[in-house]
Amino acid sequence: MAKVVFLLGSGASATFGLPTMVQLTSLIEREFQYVSDVKKELEELGFTADIEAILTVLNDAANGYERVIRTMGPSVALITEKPEKPRFTGKIWERLAKELWVVKPIFELGKIKETIWDRCSISENDPKILKVANFYHNLFEELEKQPYTRAATEEGSGKLEANINLGNKWVPLDLFTTNYDLLIERMCDSIGIECSRGVKVEEGAIRREVFDPNAIQSTLALCLFKLHGSLDFYIVGDEIQRFPAPPKTRIDAGGRLIRGELMIYPIHAKYVYSYPYFNMFSQLYEKLARSAACVIIGHSMRDEAINDVLTAAMIRNRSLKLVIVNIDPKDVCFLNMENKFISKERIQERTNLVVEGFGTEKCLSSIIEALGEDPGITI
Repeated sequence: MAKVVFLLGSGASATFGLPTMVQLTSLIEREFQYVSDVKKELEELGFTADIEAILTVLNDAANGYERVIRTMGPSVALITEKPEKPRFTGKIWERLAKELWVVKPIFELGKIKETIWDRCSISENDPKILKVANFYHNLFEELEKQPYTRAATEEGSGKLEANINLGNKWVPLDLFTTNYDLLIERMCDSIGIECSRGVKVEEGAIRREVFDPNAIQSTLALCLFKLHGSLDFYIVGDEIQRFPAPPKTRIDAGGRLIRGELMIYPIHAKYVYSYPYFNMFSQLYEKLARSAACVIIGHSMRDEAINDVLTAAMIRNRSLKLVIVNIDPKDVCFLNMENKFISKERIQERTNLVVEGFGTEKCLSSIIEALGEDPGITI
């Protein structure tokens, strides 16, 4: 069966009131003078100084504590012991060594990550949820109705099917996102759709919700793969648990050490090859290799790991079409970058652009139209 895979970036959440990467960078820069200084130096060196680049610098500045910072998230602010002095190289790092040493970068990271959690979290009663639910409900229903005729996959399906039936609460749709927020989960709750995201409830002396990436499979649910982690996933002992809010201590109710949150802040490819990210990226590749189309919404496509998966899937599945939804296609790096294995001209030939702001009725109808059209057009 030919299916549709969705890939959501920050632009998909921004439509419904959550910050984009640019907005989050600006917000944090206003709140933290230290971040503003790092951003200025990055720009002087010719780098794009978004929050991911800034966090990369802060991580490197803390060097010896890099692993602690990367995994602890907001709770890193609880660290009180004095770390060893790191080794610094380069202009920015030398300045950090002279002026700040290592304690401040560690403490700043904790506060910055707390800010990110506050800005990206969303409550179950938030009125934005209804807006999200209405849009996706309409999108799913329109996908279900469409009699697409474009041949799609290696398996020879003659129809492009999303395989969705909301009336029976049957939504076997694959949705991947690099967003940390809980917008999709809240939306599913509000319209009564099961959201299969790999969380299993384990009963015992203490009730735990444990995450297993291999469990994000269901024929009765929207399957949600959070490629860079999630606000509510924390590493406890040797497993991943769901917490409704950031823990205030480093010990859970069962007395085990909370080692940190499951989130990739600065995008480093090496993290993608670790558990559980590798499992989810593998799923993205396998789904794309058997699908008719990938609808990419609000994603800048600057993430090398994502782009590598897309490239590999397009080589294996020569019928795979991309539908990219972005108000400004020039922001979509994947369309304009040189690639060793597939030319940018070939990528563009297999891509339909929807130049609309996500979340509107016009955008919804344009996505449906783009899925039914031959590739290589702008709508």
